[in-house]
Amino acid sequence: MAVTIHEMTKTPFVLGLFSRLKSAGLALSNFYGIGPNSAPTETTDKKSLVYDLFDNTRTMAAGRGPYVGPSKIPPKRIGQGTAHLFRLYESMPLLAEKLYGMRDLGGQIGSSMGQTGSAYVARQQKYAAQRMMNAIEFMVSRMFRGGFSILVDGDDFRLRELGDGTIDVSYNVPAGHLTTCAVGGTNGSTAIFDGNWEQSNCNIIGQLLELNKASERITGLVQKHIWINSTTYGYLLGNTGLTNVRGTANRIFDTQTQKQIATTDEAREQGFTVIFGAIPQWQFHVYDAVSHVSVNKDSETFSELSLYIPDNKALITPDPAPGEWYGMATGTEPIRENDDSEIIYPTGLHSWSYKTNDPPGFEQRMLFNVCPLLYNPKSFFYATVASP
Repeated sequence: MAVTIHEMTKTPFVLGLFSRLKSAGLALSNFYGIGPNSAPTETTDKKSLVYDLFDNTRTMAAGRGPYVGPSKIPPKRIGQGTAHLFRLYESMPLLAEKLYGMRDLGGQIGSSMGQTGSAYVARQQKYAAQRMMNAIEFMVSRMFRGGFSILVDGDDFRLRELGDGTIDVSYNVPAGHLTTCAVGGTNGSTAIFDGNWEQSNCNIIGQLLELNKASERITGLVQKHIWINSTTYGYLLGNTGLTNVRGTANRIFDTQTQKQIATTDEAREQGFTVIFGAIPQWQFHVYDAVSHVSVNKDSETFSELSLYIPDNKALITPDPAPGEWYGMATGTEPIRENDDSEIIYPTGLHSWSYKTNDPPGFEQRMLFNVCPLLYNPKSFFYATVASP
């Protein structure tokens, strides 16, 4: 209903509805196609999963002399990986007494949005969906570090850093693909990142070229994307090797593009992508988003702020390829949305309302059975590139 001049002067004038916090970072899950907005590579009605592994080969066939039968070779060994879906399941009560006649959020005092509280409900739905997406981003970022932990808190399973919970979820990333990435030599014992990027004379170009060779030797995958934060990016701008190859009279980078990431309600900037003229085959993604770890479910407080890409770290991966070196499994679970409805079998992120009474209202429920998969733990590198 319209607000009169009398009402505007009689009561405080409401300027609108605002958020003091941007939606959280989703750059990793969006870039690699792992999340509610992405198509899963696997769907299942089981919680525990297995997948078979049959690797290509680099060995060569043997020659044989005349009048000699074929050389005997054993069958190729078949491997198997395992995974388990993580069941994200939350609800919030929305009481009819609170919604009835509620002023529209951002609307004027004296106005009403009716008996349904539609704008308020929509905001709460978005809030619940953001929590789901934030959990996925955390799992994806920690998959690239080697894993995460689950803290069992009563009936709740809370995501924590690897080694800081009740159950460790390990992706079996080899130690040689972490910290100094000691996979550079013929015998796999030479550290690639043996120099400090913080030092202007560090041979960053040489390190990355050695990484190219090592990746070809180990998997054949071409490493192209380097995720760093702004602190580490500052080291690159002062590197003499990157400057000299480009030419001291020229700008050190070729392009710098803001990274737009669609979220549940907006397209917001989440860092930027840089290509340096000295090494244009690499894309550097500068990403400073943070996660709130150990959130108190009954308040908006949190005990930790954690960068998805910490200081002095570089996450280095091939091009996104869902279903090749990584994937995403989503699960189907039977639910009954209300007592008088039929059982349905939704797949992926599913939201619904469940009617309640005494007091009357409903629960907003959201369910997502999901698991980021890493088919090839040797496919990427998570390097320590500067001193902590």
